[in-house]
Amino acid sequence: MMSGLRLLLALAVSALIAVAPSAGQAGPQDENYVQMANYRTPDMPVVHLFGDSIMRGYALRKFPDQYTPEEAENEILWPLRSPASMLKFISDGDYWAGYAGGTGLPYTEDPRGNTVYARVDNGQVFDNDFIVISDAGEHNNNPAAYYLMLKSLRTLLCDYDVDVLYVNTYDDIAPGALAIDDEDQYRWSVPIDGVTMNSTFAKAAADEMPDCKADAHLIDIVPDMKALEGRGLSPIQSDGIHPNMTGQWLIAYKIDSKVREIMLAREMAEHDEASTEH
Repeated sequence: MMSGLRLLLALAVSALIAVAPSAGQAGPQDENYVQMANYRTPDMPVVHLFGDSIMRGYALRKFPDQYTPEEAENEILWPLRSPASMLKFISDGDYWAGYAGGTGLPYTEDPRGNTVYARVDNGQVFDNDFIVISDAGEHNNNPAAYYLMLKSLRTLLCDYDVDVLYVNTYDDIAPGALAIDDEDQYRWSVPIDGVTMNSTFAKAAADEMPDCKADAHLIDIVPDMKALEGRGLSPIQSDGIHPNMTGQWLIAYKIDSKVREIMLAREMAEHDEASTEH
């Protein structure tokens, strides 16, 4: 359970957020996450994937939770349906990964309304876990509010010795592609008063919070996505928002690489500590 102090801090930060709500595409926990919650393996870290449509999985142009059992059985690409399912392939049993729900976008003034709070409050987050935070939805052109939300999510986790991985967003939305008046609400690399939405991930990851046990890291997917485009291997679907199978694989690979880097650093720190004691 979360300490009262951490909750009050998160409430205080989130109270500064006052933006109109928008439609989001977060969904329910996937079957991997439900299975983890019911049968968690002792000492195996969990990669909790929080976000909207990208972390939920839309590479097959349909969310996994919208498939019927018959459709899932007949879908030849079903094992690659989401970042979580791809991570399951490459984890080699070293960690467990699952889609845990949305981050809180659309914005909420109460952190208890997001699934990060729910997972913490339900006792599903343990020391040495990884918390992945990603969004690609409508953001109301308010980097300051989104940054405060990202910071409040880390505050919710400060009692835990976990690593928070902020994954930024790649988009390539052609003018008129979304057929809405303000397409910039879905663009994360367009400056808004000189600040991009993507810059909030880097800022949140760089924040120093001395009394917080949760470390923060940035996973910058944008250069690699652009490199794929440059090679003629488009990583994005025609809407310019959702990764295709190539882009989704790159995201999963980047998460896996960072998780393994941190796990190795943890092992080395434990080894050094043990050597010092002897």
